[in-house]
Amino acid sequence: MVTGRWLRIWHRRLGLTAAAFVLLLSVTGLLLNHASSLDLDNRKVENSWILNWYGVVGVDETARAFDVGGLSISWAGGWLFLDEKPLIGGTMELKGAVTLSQLIILATPREFLLFTDKGELVERFPAVEFGAEIQSIGSADDRLAVRAGEELFSSNSEVSSWSRFEAGSATISWSTSVPLTEAFVPAMDAHLRGEGLPLYRIVLDLHSGNFFGELGRWMMDAAAVLLLILSVSGIWIWWPRAH
Repeated sequence: MVTGRWLRIWHRRLGLTAAAFVLLLSVTGLLLNHASSLDLDNRKVENSWILNWYGVVGVDETARAFDVGGLSISWAGGWLFLDEKPLIGGTMELKGAVTLSQLIILATPREFLLFTDKGELVERFPAVEFGAEIQSIGSADDRLAVRAGEELFSSNSEVSSWSRFEAGSATISWSTSVPLTEAFVPAMDAHLRGEGLPLYRIVLDLHSGNFFGELGRWMMDAAAVLLLILSVSGIWIWWPRAH
């Protein structure tokens, strides 16, 4: 008698817990079953929180910007931008930007990129001469100055050869970062985030538990075990009454 009462109490408690999972699985299952008629593949989700959760990051606190001759050179989400125009992706953090010989020279920790003032890529080459990553760049007369590790270097006017910078030989005007131009952020953000995520993918991930990562998959496994326990305990409670 005591065992039966205890079983009924826990059966109800587990049932309330399982109800949340059943509701989630039922709603998402219905949506997936009618995905074509609901056009879930073509419906895009642009909510910032959801995009951030999926790692589709826009302009964030790591973004950097430099003013070069009235132009804004920015870096965000691995992309370089000239004003609001995307230049090139897959780059490391921007360390500086200067103009030299009518070209805009950008430096990341391990490479240089040369652009025209229209945003056309002229050349891209690794910075292998310094033995350390680039910390900052600047201009000294008609030469490019580089701080790499604890050392200072300067180039020739074509940026094709390097030598150690001699203290006092020239004054270096270092490239310093400035706040992002707010007017350019929406276009940059839209480029980085793209058109958003298909609603179908989000519903499918909710249904499978993948929306919550590894924890979500374990939660769905636990829900399946919970439903099995409820089925067995329900039969156990019903059986004596049925006979």
